[in-house]
Amino acid sequence: MFYEEIKIIGIDKDRIEKDEHYRGAFFAPFENAYKFAYKLSQYPDSHWINLLYQYAIINVQFSMKRNPHVFNDCLIVNVDAGEDLQKLTDEVKKIIKEINRLFKSSCKIYDIEQERKNLSPERDEMLDRLKLKAGKIKL
Repeated sequence: MFYEEIKIIGIDKDRIEKDEHYRGAFFAPFENAYKFAYKLSQYPDSHWINLLYQYAIINVQFSMKRNPHVFNDCLIVNVDAGEDLQKLTDEVKKIIKEINRLFKSSCKIYDIEQERKNLSPERDEMLDRLKLKAGKIKL
């Protein structure tokens, strides 16, 4: 299976907006919360998106602070207006690299499973032949 790694190719400035619904500590409104959009090299497949969400669940600090989600070919994360965006971008690039690694690994497992399924008819034929031979054995 061919897989082209997903990368950040830019910032979608049109999708950067104030996040009116984001809650900070103790569910108090967070005045400086913004949605920040990274343009991705391609629209991620649903399995890749699920891996991102699983990563976010495991890394609670990232998920609670960033609330990552994919919209079309953009990865949207929450930011504080005064935050160091370069530092954030470097962190997000590492996360995307890890998701790509997990995706590639799971694709290899899927390919192996498909290969096994494709071999199954041969096994069934061999089983049928073995049963036919077993029926001819004189006891």
